[in-house]
Amino acid sequence: MSGLTDAAGMSRALELAAQGGGLTAPNPMVGCVVVRDGAIIAEGWHHACGEAHGEPDALARIGYQAQGATLYVNLEPCCHWGRTPPCTEAILRSGASRVVVAMQDPDPRVNGRGIAALRAAGLDVQVGLLEPAARRLNERYLVKTVLGRPFLTLKVAMTLDGRTATRDGRSSWITSERARAHCRRERARSQAILVGVNTVLSDDPRLTARDAEARARGLSDPVRVILDSHLRTPPEARVLARDGVPVLICTTGPGLRSERAGPLRDAGAQLIACGEGARVDLDLALHALLERQLVDVFVEGGATVHGTLLDAGIVDRYLVYMAPKVFGGSSAAPVARGLGVADPAKAPLLAPFVVTHLGDDILLETRPKDGPLSQGLSMLQVARARAARPSGEPMFTGIVTSVGTIEDVAVVPAGKRFRVRGTWLEPEYVIGESIAIDGACMTVVATDGDSFSFESSPESLDKTTLSVRGLGDAVNLERALAVGDRMGGHYVTGHIDGVGSIERIEPDGDCLKMTFRVPGAGLKYMVPKGSVAIDGISLTVNGVQDADGTFDVMVIPHTQQETSLRGKGPGDPINLEFDLLGKYVERLLGGR
Repeated sequence: MSGLTDAAGMSRALELAAQGGGLTAPNPMVGCVVVRDGAIIAEGWHHACGEAHGEPDALARIGYQAQGATLYVNLEPCCHWGRTPPCTEAILRSGASRVVVAMQDPDPRVNGRGIAALRAAGLDVQVGLLEPAARRLNERYLVKTVLGRPFLTLKVAMTLDGRTATRDGRSSWITSERARAHCRRERARSQAILVGVNTVLSDDPRLTARDAEARARGLSDPVRVILDSHLRTPPEARVLARDGVPVLICTTGPGLRSERAGPLRDAGAQLIACGEGARVDLDLALHALLERQLVDVFVEGGATVHGTLLDAGIVDRYLVYMAPKVFGGSSAAPVARGLGVADPAKAPLLAPFVVTHLGDDILLETRPKDGPLSQGLSMLQVARARAARPSGEPMFTGIVTSVGTIEDVAVVPAGKRFRVRGTWLEPEYVIGESIAIDGACMTVVATDGDSFSFESSPESLDKTTLSVRGLGDAVNLERALAVGDRMGGHYVTGHIDGVGSIERIEPDGDCLKMTFRVPGAGLKYMVPKGSVAIDGISLTVNGVQDADGTFDVMVIPHTQQETSLRGKGPGDPINLEFDLLGKYVERLLGGR
């Protein structure tokens, strides 16, 4: 090919991708250059999360007419449906004959499948050009995808002797206005600012970006996050200004149940329980942020928070603003407290500093040596495992937490696609998470505010009541348990054993005695005082009528009102999941 070289085409794709900085998260930044006969005929990039990806953005500018052209993209084209259609389909539709990709996408839904799909269609696909630059550009996305946690930037303002506050706790101002303005720009490019409660108590910060350039680009103030184990944040703190920016307070279970919780909620804070211990579980706090699709976190947390992150080995980027001052004093605050390292030879290695002069101050920027993914990947995966939602079989308890409404049903090649509106106050769905729909475990494939979508395969339609569900129907909803959640009912897997039906309903005081007919040989798993999940509701078996092939339960008023049972009557079908222990015992006894 004469004219534009492959390296020049990829460099331009990286430049275009960078224009989405701060706007695409949790998605990666992607740029695309379309070249034919050595000349660029179209360019595009992913402008913001929810909008077209880089490839369709470029191809749409030429009406998807790219016959014989080469596409340069800094990340493997996606091959799955999400908020937008697969990019591989757009490429194939355009007639392009060659694709040059900087790096493979580690997202499990892609991870080589996009490249394979293009090659299977006869396209020439080259991979690996300028990969180091592509990895650096999307380091936040890589940490989120590979390590399962947000990308963490640790910001420090310190004196020459490494002090971040004087002996009496004062820190305003260590650095100059020019350095502080630079820091505000860095804040504005992040999705969240994280501090500890001691910072709130000592400095009463606003934690706002206050950056006109960022606002002009469409960047809003980041979400404010406070680590506060005992809810010591004053309800009148400036960080709780009602300015439309969410404030998340990560606390403990005891803190959430304390009398301090109410005033903070009244002040507009969202409280998140992160463990039942005396201190916030950092793993659970980071996972809670990731669940809310906050993948880029700017930490200004104070010595205690900094020490915790350093001990965990999970700082991805360091921004150290150093002023030509000396505080001195053994009681002046250091950069970090915590355990630290004992052996200097085992201290984590960092890349050489990038030094920026900001008036009289200097900024030292660095990262873990060889990149943010270089430090103990396997160790981090193990450490984060207990904070992640189950990656294999999801777990439920049969405690319904929302009654949703089916808003749309569409026939798709995979079966049927349902859109459901839930009633959770803060739904914050995550694509890929598991939700039990009337007890049937389904995977979220798309989200839209209070609604989420899932697809049911023909097998699931055949074996559950989803086959008869339609517009306006109420369905019971339960989200899969995360580690640290309370067990309220019994162990439920979300795998339906059969579809039964309501035989009769009889009042019994304030309760209802509901009798259900069991399909096939399922009655053998029914034991008086045992457990059963009916449309995903954990209930206790009251009695078993072997001769009639039925069992009954007593439904208390709360369950009548707070689940979809309130709208059901005799003859209506219901999903049944029998207690797992009985099935294990049967298997161990050889099916007897």
